[in-house]
Amino acid sequence: MNCRRCLNGVIGLVKVALKRDPASPSCIAARRKICRSCEHAVCCQSDSRLFCYCRICGCLLSYKTRIASEQCPKGKWNDEDHSHNASPK
Repeated sequence: MNCRRCLNGVIGLVKVALKRDPASPSCIAARRKICRSCEHAVCCQSDSRLFCYCRICGCLLSYKTRIASEQCPKGKWNDEDHSHNASPK
């Protein structure tokens, strides 16, 4: 994994921890549904029903799907149908 991907991952984890840039619950659910059917999602070894990370970007899906400004590296998330941000603008 290169340094840029590591840095982006750390930034994403901080955003989730600090509740910055949260996606709406409907957006999170829609993204996770797409990830569950994606050939690039890697199942967790501890529970094969869960998907741990994306093989393309290396992101942890449980966190990436919760950040409004994140995007699928393959362009599979169509967030136009969902409210991006959970907090009012």
